[in-house]
Amino acid sequence: QFFVRGTVGFSNLIYGMRKLVFEELAKADISFIFTIVYAHPQDIPDMNWMIEAIEKQGGRVKFVQLVSPKETLFERIHEPSRKAFTKISTPTTLEQVLAHYDLFTPYPEREHPSFDTSKQTPEEIAEEIIGRLELTRLEA
Repeated sequence: QFFVRGTVGFSNLIYGMRKLVFEELAKADISFIFTIVYAHPQDIPDMNWMIEAIEKQGGRVKFVQLVSPKETLFERIHEPSRKAFTKISTPTTLEQVLAHYDLFTPYPEREHPSFDTSKQTPEEIAEEIIGRLELTRLEA
């Protein structure tokens, strides 16, 4: 990591790399899944440029929203994988983020399905996403 998360240098590097990767994958007609924590409405401009980077190369973008009730987020906060992937791993930080950002409102520019991850297993949600978005299943 060259820059601290949240600094201008970090943002410029991340967004520049994302744009390049999205454009090159779309040019090569390579499908991919990208996940992001969407904060409404601050992230609308970022979502729009990501869509544009893909669609201007002829690619298609499909959205799915995964949400959990706040109680579930706090229950999961101490899972070991969170620290391994530098995700929020303390209740205090989660409280601050939830107080500052709206992470529950869907991206308004495109209709898309939403799934409550506290009510279904990851496997069940994946199966439903494959069906609802008419995706091709890749066999391992």
